[in-house]
Amino acid sequence: MPNWLKWVIYLQGNRVYHFSIHRLLSAGFTDCFRFLNSDNGFTLPPSNPNARLDYIFVNATMKTYLKKCWVVREPESVNLASDHYPVMAEFSFDE
Repeated sequence: MPNWLKWVIYLQGNRVYHFSIHRLLSAGFTDCFRFLNSDNGFTLPPSNPNARLDYIFVNATMKTYLKKCWVVREPESVNLASDHYPVMAEFSFDE
């Protein structure tokens, strides 16, 4: 975990707050990755992912079109693009 993020967590009493995630789920939105996958989906840091920072949420209508959701870990150059891995979702409207 990057030092700046360690400091943020330390200043929060060593707690990672998920207020906004809980509110989105309570409002009826779906976490695309969690809906389709059982692994942890860690996205931060690329050198040794141990935290989930990135999410894609959809409403009930879009959830019906959701086909895939994954953490982008390839090609190798994605490790240089950011301090965390991106998350992608694929939807199909052909049905």
